[in-house]
Formats: sequence, C-alpha cells, structure tokens
Amino acid sequence: MLKILDDLHEEDHFGLISFDDRVTPWEDNLVPVNSDYLALARTFVQNINSRGMTNINSAVLKGVEMLAKFEESHSQKESASILILLTDGDPTTGETDVNEIQKNVREAIRKRYTLYCLGFGYDVDYKFLNRMSLENDGLARRIYE
Repeated sequence: MLKILDDLHEEDHFGLISFDDRVTPWEDNLVPVNSDYLALARTFVQNINSRGMTNINSAVLKGVEMLAKFEESHSQKESASILILLTDGDPTTGETDVNEIQKNVREAIRKRYTLYCLGFGYDVDYKFLNRMSLENDGLARRIYE
C-alpha cells in the first residue's frame, strides 16, 4: 500500500479503507494528493493490524460508495476511477458467499469503475479475486511473501 501511495499523482484523489469484521475508512471522502494527506495516509497504513476477519463485500461496497459520492460532487469527465483491493484472506465475515459478493460488487460498480485485486500469501482465494477483477474490467495478482 505504501508503494501505491508513492505512485499517486498530484491531480489524483484517493481514499483508504481498512477492513476486518469492521470497515473503517481513513477519511469519509476522497482527498487530494498532497504532502500532508500522503503523510497522514502513510501513518494510517503503517498502523493497520491484522485481526483475523475479512469482510471483503462491505469493504469493496464502501469503496464504490466513496467513488460515487466523489463523482457526484466533481465533474471530471476524463477521470479514471479505480478500486484496488488488497487482502490476505478469504471472506470470513459479513457476506461470505463468493458468488454473492461477486454479484454485489458487479451490481454496485455497474461498469463505472475498474477493480484490481491483490491477494497476499497462500491463504487467499485467488480464483475468486481473479473472477471478481475480470468482471469489473481489472486484473488480479497473487503476491507471495
């Protein structure tokens, strides 16, 4: 995540959401890329701790909600809105049926955004992440420790 933050451009806006059994946005809205927000975001990322649960469905839907809210308040016709899901596990809380999660995400995104999934380690359901990404014009990658 820190590498992704380093790759943001000044004209970008971004948001972060940590998730386990709870979904916790870093900020309620997307924020502009600047040195102050990046420093705060890095601190937020460095303080994320694994607590064992994985609510992928609610986390991705919250991300879609944040993008939609941003688009409603800004008229940037040439923007490319993307979601990047970073996870180290299977959905274990909230909605756990991968077919239902795929349906929920597909219906929420409605071809408006691209979803990229990065699955870390050996315990992730890579087939699920890959299908969900492909259905939403993105890619999935497995990242080994």
